[in-house]
Amino acid sequence: MADQLASRLESQHIDDPQDQDQEDNEDEQHHSDDDDSDDQAKAKRTYHIVLHNTTGLPIQVSAWPVRASTHSDYLLRTYKGADFHDSVLPNGTVSTDEHFTIGQMRGPKHLDPRKRWGWVFVDLVHPDGTKVHLQLYIKLDRKGLHEATIGHTDLDSNVKNPQSSGQVGSKGKQDDGNKIVFEIDESLKTLQNAVDDSVKHGIKTVPGKGIETHSYVSHKLARASLLIGSEARYHEFAAPVLPDRLSKVRHTVHEIEGVSSRYIGAFVENDGKAWFEGHVKVHPVTGIAKGSGFDSTAETVAVFGNGAVINYGFHDAGEGRHDMVYVYATPEYSNWLGDLITSNPAWKDMPFSKLCLAAAHDAGMFGKLDAGLDLLIKQGKLGNALASHAESNIATPVVHFLVAMLEDVKLRPERVINNIALTQKDTFADQLKIGVRFFDFRPGFCFHDVIYLKKGVIHHQHAMVPGCTYLQFLTDIFNFLGDHTSEIVVVELKSDGFVVREDKVRNGEVVVYSMIPNEEELAGVMEEARQATSDGGRAVVIASAQDLDRPIGELIESNKRLIIIDRVHHPDDWDRGDSYDHVSYNTTNPATILASLEKTYSECSHPQDPAPGKPSKGTIYQLQATPTANIKMDVAASITYSDCSSLLTFMKPQMDRTTYPWIAGKTFDDPGNVILLNDFVDGVLVEHALDVSRRRAGL
Repeated sequence: MADQLASRLESQHIDDPQDQDQEDNEDEQHHSDDDDSDDQAKAKRTYHIVLHNTTGLPIQVSAWPVRASTHSDYLLRTYKGADFHDSVLPNGTVSTDEHFTIGQMRGPKHLDPRKRWGWVFVDLVHPDGTKVHLQLYIKLDRKGLHEATIGHTDLDSNVKNPQSSGQVGSKGKQDDGNKIVFEIDESLKTLQNAVDDSVKHGIKTVPGKGIETHSYVSHKLARASLLIGSEARYHEFAAPVLPDRLSKVRHTVHEIEGVSSRYIGAFVENDGKAWFEGHVKVHPVTGIAKGSGFDSTAETVAVFGNGAVINYGFHDAGEGRHDMVYVYATPEYSNWLGDLITSNPAWKDMPFSKLCLAAAHDAGMFGKLDAGLDLLIKQGKLGNALASHAESNIATPVVHFLVAMLEDVKLRPERVINNIALTQKDTFADQLKIGVRFFDFRPGFCFHDVIYLKKGVIHHQHAMVPGCTYLQFLTDIFNFLGDHTSEIVVVELKSDGFVVREDKVRNGEVVVYSMIPNEEELAGVMEEARQATSDGGRAVVIASAQDLDRPIGELIESNKRLIIIDRVHHPDDWDRGDSYDHVSYNTTNPATILASLEKTYSECSHPQDPAPGKPSKGTIYQLQATPTANIKMDVAASITYSDCSSLLTFMKPQMDRTTYPWIAGKTFDDPGNVILLNDFVDGVLVEHALDVSRRRAGL
């Protein structure tokens, strides 16, 4: 990932030079202008920037993702404006001195009518670590200081509107010499960071694209900055104000216009240090996007560091839809159940069924296209195999259309499969580290094997597309549980969507095997996984649905920390409601799915006695959309545009900004476990599950 993100894209012009009224801030002009043979003259027009700090608080130099000038790349810088030439102090420099010189700026030559300007970024740091973000704007002419102001840091600021989120404090002044002094006084200590994030929609002369951004930040040291064309915004942690208990997804819609590509960038910092960067250019008419960090859905995997995790994605929509960007920065929840018990031992006495669990939908659908299926596609045999062997009620016209496209195009089948079939991006180990504790896993033999009377390796199956292996899945869980001795994982085994569900017999002979493994075959993989794991993992005891109502502490003490619910062979072991139905979820309209969630909630969220001999009834609330109505357009887009044209990525942030607030507003009185199922699992999902668990337990 680091190597990919090291590649920078060439930036686009933001301001029209014709509108700058003879004022120029270009690198080239300044480099030639600063070729001054008279050092004394150069020193005379160099001004030192001094902060007179009477607040008693430390001042810290801060970096933000900006361009030094209109021809440079976006980088984390402590200044904006080529004039400074790296003369501002480094990011993170802290001073408690009353007088603090943070850098210098050189003005134009004596006969040069143009002006020079720039911004320097600093923070006032409170004892609790919260910061007041300030930007110092300086404009020089040939006589000296023309303008100096303090404002709220706003990455949208430009020479026409240099303090676009408001001027604060007093103006800077030039002393008798070459110092520009800013008063950092008591009035600035109590400021709340305020940024005007409104978007500017001008009159379009050429039909253009829209880009929607989504961000969520709950980690106290994280900050996400999003840049779209000439607009920018940042999102950092702010303590929720009652009655809110959680942070919220922020959403903005931007327009890009004209006929040349526009830049989209995402920067995330952790404790003031660069952590993640993604860059892409989007053409305003075609929507085609190229870049680094966002250029493949399969590679936009979770980034961990300093107790935090970033989940992110980009959808290259092509013409007719908005592009989507989402960036979430949350704490890492690899040990959340153990942390709850540490904070309050009463959790040990709570029935496990009181917990709400973050869940991965089609948990094993990540990674590269399986070589066996790839070969079947490239040989042009997949369509005939489906026609001959698949269940007629499962191999729908959608599947047949997909197969026809794959075989007709014979180009990059992995692109089509990845953009349509992948429901997760992160490995099982990382899903567990994010905080997922319920896995929808569908173990089966591969379609391209069973049609040739081979069983081969058991994989997660999505119709006829194989994902990760069952062995890898179980091995990762055992290893995780061996390292995290207070965590409990639930696995629900299913066979939904398999295209061959039973052996095919002709003339008394089996000609095609069922994709569904028997219990002995599944048990064999379980034992193989045990042998491949650590001593701690091998010691884990397998539990069943009957253990869901047992106290959490009892499950931990008995080491029954992997609960397997086999709905393939024992579908009645656990009774649970489920919000999913094919009609409601086959949509790109979040309101339709919200209605289905409401219906399930009204049916399930109330006290109910369990059936005799069974655990408390649980409920699965599915938060992802599974639209297939527009699959022809999406297959075409996935071939035509890029490796980041996943329809599920297009839907995810739209669903998240709708379903996560819905979860926060419900009490969930369901008698058994509440399961929050989603595609592309993230830390926001885990936070909402934890919040529901706390409210259900009253702890």
